[in-house]
Amino acid sequence: MRKPFFKKSHKSWYVHHQGRMQKLGPDKDEAFRRYHELMADDAPVSDGDRVATLANAYLEWCQKNRSAQTYDFYQKFISSFIRSTGVKLLIGNLKPFHVTNWLDSQKRWNDTTKHNAVRAVKRVFNWAVRDGRLQKSPLLTVERPTPRRREVFVSVDQFELILKQVADQQFRDYLQFLSETGARPQEAKLVEARHCELDAARIVLPASDAKGKRFPRVIYLTEAACRLVARICQEQPDGPLLRNMDGNPWTKDSVNCRFRRLRARLEKAETPIPGLCATAVRHGFATTALKNGVDPVTVSILMGHADASQVAKTYQHLAVDSEFLRNSIAKARGRRQTS
Repeated sequence: MRKPFFKKSHKSWYVHHQGRMQKLGPDKDEAFRRYHELMADDAPVSDGDRVATLANAYLEWCQKNRSAQTYDFYQKFISSFIRSTGVKLLIGNLKPFHVTNWLDSQKRWNDTTKHNAVRAVKRVFNWAVRDGRLQKSPLLTVERPTPRRREVFVSVDQFELILKQVADQQFRDYLQFLSETGARPQEAKLVEARHCELDAARIVLPASDAKGKRFPRVIYLTEAACRLVARICQEQPDGPLLRNMDGNPWTKDSVNCRFRRLRARLEKAETPIPGLCATAVRHGFATTALKNGVDPVTVSILMGHADASQVAKTYQHLAVDSEFLRNSIAKARGRRQTS
């Protein structure tokens, strides 16, 4: 770590720490006390230190430097792992079989959950190596299970069936916003009137609210989405636009509850969509866009992906549409499909 330095323009002491400029305050003695605390936090660990101690250090760092959602993700899996191994296990005694035994004990976890669990635990040691706290991760050879690919997506026809089962305007607005924009469910819950630029047919979430926290998230609006957003902006000039019947912003639990009820109604109407959830609507947006001739790079940009290949790897479901593929191969050869 570099030593503290005084910035006259800001009348305060600073130090470069973990890739960021850390403000230490205007008082020199207090600044150097804080500096030495940071140095202590960055102290190297050895094989004789406890896994739980390193895990707690990572979670403290994560809580300070990452979003609450990211912290909750890691905290859930890391805490489960520490309960499995015990708090006294030393780093030098940690072996890959500790991870294997932990995963085997989780009977309810599918391969996707296990994939995320291994990713979370390995992240603790990769972080320690990156920061120079540890020479080598003891879990370097541990492989993550292959996550299950989400196969549920909402087609245009299915979306019409869904809307027939939704009576209240609030949930219809939420569903139509997702369908028209391809926005992430968590983004839909954050949109406020102040983010909306209707003249430019877009919504701009600041980087602090965007996934990755690096760049603003621009959500583009169709004409239908513009009309929907304009109406709700008049109804909700302050705070989140999309709200439930009680006037409260949608939460993960309230959305999941509505989808459970919606799946039950669809099944009762003999038009079931197993696994239907908010993310399935986003998957449907991607698949429909590709079928309508929008190129994958543009679809990725519309969906807010940093990696354009994400559409091909995760979000498109063209392989299950045989009719579309038959027409596409004929089109590829400059012919018209006749049957």
